[in-house]
Amino acid sequence: MALSSLSHYYLLDKVADSRFAWVKNGLFDQNGEAMDFLAEDLEWASATVGSRGSLPDCLFVVGPVGRVISDRAAKVFRAEARCCEQFQWVPVRLLRGRAKTRVGDYWLLHQGKEYVVLDYALSDLVFMEGTDVIRRVDRWVLDGRILPALDLFRDDGTAWIATEAVKQLVETHELTGFQFTAVEVSYEGRILAQDN
Repeated sequence: MALSSLSHYYLLDKVADSRFAWVKNGLFDQNGEAMDFLAEDLEWASATVGSRGSLPDCLFVVGPVGRVISDRAAKVFRAEARCCEQFQWVPVRLLRGRAKTRVGDYWLLHQGKEYVVLDYALSDLVFMEGTDVIRRVDRWVLDGRILPALDLFRDDGTAWIATEAVKQLVETHELTGFQFTAVEVSYEGRILAQDN
């Protein structure tokens, strides 16, 4: 990838703001079973939301799933962003209350190819004690030489990576509930300056 073609990159974070809804008790597959995140043949899923009022376009899901996005956001991303082609776009039915009233149609970006894009030498990594398993990343530095030509993709952990193009789509279409944290990009062992 040419140095001049590198974009700004962001982690797509969960939104901790209590004004936004969240999904309670995880997702359930089409058979009513707790969703196995590694399941490959999901037709649809359902979840109960834990707030009142209107729902944002991006909801955080407790557990390994991370987030679901509204039908409106999914249409924007599918039409205008370069998303990982291996994503399974699984419809999620959001329900509220004991009556399980359907309150929204959302999408889970399930599975998808995982890209190894972290610059391990320049990132600040915290390992599980006595192992080489990464517990968390305190400073994200992506290796610009191996970034895919995509606007939205997963790394080889649980993080979702988005480009400036996705951030601009969220702003232009006034999509709610998204939060982006800028990450650094390296090229041939040095951190690139990112003008804001």
